[in-house]
Amino acid sequence: MDYRVSVAMASYNGAKYIAEQLSSILAQLSLDDELVIVDDCSTDDTVHIIKSFADQRIRLYTSPQNRGVVKTFTEAITASTGDIIFLADQDDIWLPGKVQAILQAFKDNPSVNIVSTDATVIDQNGDVILPSYYDDRGGFTDSIWRNLAKSRFHGCLMAFRSKLRPLILPLALYHDVWIGLCNAVAGGKSILIPQPFVAYRRHGKNESAPLNWNGQITKRAGLFGRIFIRFPRLRKSL
Repeated sequence: MDYRVSVAMASYNGAKYIAEQLSSILAQLSLDDELVIVDDCSTDDTVHIIKSFADQRIRLYTSPQNRGVVKTFTEAITASTGDIIFLADQDDIWLPGKVQAILQAFKDNPSVNIVSTDATVIDQNGDVILPSYYDDRGGFTDSIWRNLAKSRFHGCLMAFRSKLRPLILPLALYHDVWIGLCNAVAGGKSILIPQPFVAYRRHGKNESAPLNWNGQITKRAGLFGRIFIRFPRLRKSL
């Protein structure tokens, strides 16, 4: 089976890095694939840079007001039409072979709904800080309780089957762990490709920058509550 790919990206004031990221993504997509970008009312040159690519595979939506990363990714995923949906941040770099490796993992594992890869971690200048994101994170797991305690799903490293969309939309709170948890509660499987296929950039201004401890507790409690409310529907889904 040949999968059609959608890449869902949320952009916001990403002019410094987004051109390099778009180039790294488009180089791996076929002519039938798509890159769906929802811009969250950027005030810099982000939208101009995206349009300058003049690539028919890019579908750009612009928000008239800033709504935040969760609602922006919700719109991008909703607009995606591919069989496999990749999540992408605006400031990372996709390493060669990412799309091919993930699609092959889906073909080889028909019961798997989410595939993640490892990543190297780079700084604002592109220098490697850590050779493995998941070694630093304590490894990967799709365990519900362990992910509620500390997320092992990282959006920019994930791809999932489009059949998950009715289960996960609208996104909530930590959108990446939300996707992983909804799949797990519904009985779906997730796997990790241990090779790094993303250069994940940490520069202090990431949308996913860590919260303080009180903020973490509050959001984790909210995430648990949303999962609990949706639990009966999720268990009947897959």
